[in-house]
Amino acid sequence: MADRQRVGNRDSLNWRLHFNIGTVVFLLIVIFLAGNMVRSAGKKKLAVYEVSNSEISDTIKGTGVILRKEKVYTTTEDGYIHNYLSDGARVKSDGIVYTVDKTGKIQEEVNQIIEKNETPDNLDTGSILDELRAFTDSYDDSVFYTVEETNNELEHDLLSYTGTILSQNKKELEKKYGKDCYIEVRSEKSGLVSYSSDGLEELTTDTLTEKVFKGKVHMNDLRTQEMTKAGSDVYRLTTSQNWQIILPLSSDDYQRMHSMNENGTTSVKITIEKDDFQTTVPFSCFEKGGQGYLKLSFSNYVQRYLSERYLSVEILLLQGTGLKIPASALVEKETFRVPEDYLTRGSNTETRNHVNLIYKDKKGNEKVKQVTVKVFDVQDGMASIYSSELKRGDHIEKLDEALTYSLDKTAVCYGVYSVNSGYAIFSYVDIAERNEDYCIVNEESSEIRLYDRIVLNSNTISENEIIY
Repeated sequence: MADRQRVGNRDSLNWRLHFNIGTVVFLLIVIFLAGNMVRSAGKKKLAVYEVSNSEISDTIKGTGVILRKEKVYTTTEDGYIHNYLSDGARVKSDGIVYTVDKTGKIQEEVNQIIEKNETPDNLDTGSILDELRAFTDSYDDSVFYTVEETNNELEHDLLSYTGTILSQNKKELEKKYGKDCYIEVRSEKSGLVSYSSDGLEELTTDTLTEKVFKGKVHMNDLRTQEMTKAGSDVYRLTTSQNWQIILPLSSDDYQRMHSMNENGTTSVKITIEKDDFQTTVPFSCFEKGGQGYLKLSFSNYVQRYLSERYLSVEILLLQGTGLKIPASALVEKETFRVPEDYLTRGSNTETRNHVNLIYKDKKGNEKVKQVTVKVFDVQDGMASIYSSELKRGDHIEKLDEALTYSLDKTAVCYGVYSVNSGYAIFSYVDIAERNEDYCIVNEESSEIRLYDRIVLNSNTISENEIIY
């Protein structure tokens, strides 16, 4: 009986010991986990970004109005107008632009010639076939206006050949109807002839208003087979290859373009959306009535857009390809600018990443010691250096020449916090292009590489801070 009691006591003791050890281990685990949760809750929430290889661009888009040196000419006689030139053709000074058939007899004669299929020698049947082919290829039942547009173009093509018919049959017509049967009207200047008008031919930057962009006018075709009254508009003559596109800008875009202009940038690359045409043109900025405008100046291509008054344009401000990083990851660091030849090699390295710092010991004696520095942005014989041991006013020495240099010139260098090793390391970046959200950096001259992990928001961490 006593033996069973001793065995029972031992079992009870063993159970209590086992229970106590298990409880202690469990409590320790709970405390450890709770501590980690508290520490995690107190830590800053870091977002990490992986460096990628990409491209960025920054553009301004807008619709501008065209300004040209142009004038609309009217007829001084009632009659039927026969155009000698096709739309967009160049006329020389004193060259025939059109004729006026005062009686209508010449018009009847021309119609008879056409009905007899007496096609002029220079009738451009190829262009007519091209227009028909383009119409067929792009025809859409739901867009009926293209039918009317194509019909008008074909009619205008035929109208432009009546002048040719007149010139080829001039002697016969004069013999039959007399020398005054029609009047030849000549151009007072050389230029490009167009048979459309919108009433804005005299528009200049001085007369420009915001209404021009709100109520967009349309070009009206001046060609007709009907009798034309004296004083009616007949054609428009553009006398210069110089022309401009004026775009209204938002206040932010105006400040950007104005700053570029003031900093010496005088031209920009643009794309005209109508035909995806790209070119580089000079630009300038001006304000009028509280509105900022951009003026794009051209010295060519006026014929290309002769029938247009408004053009939608995309202005390319920057474009670059390389390592892409968010602008929020950038860190500014103040560095000292020193002559590159003040950099020296350390005792155990071939890299020139040291300077000889002059300092005073406790007794006030001048001494020299080597300080390891980070070297950034070496250009034109100057380098940006950084070390926590250096301060403004310190002097460094070039030992072999006994020359000294004062650390007074500073410059801001940009970098990011790399966290590949578990703590934040400042890594210099050489920014090639930048917009509001991202930067493209040169990989060769930067301290980051493809797929490096960097802190997305640099203001959430400090240099050398451990993140995990």
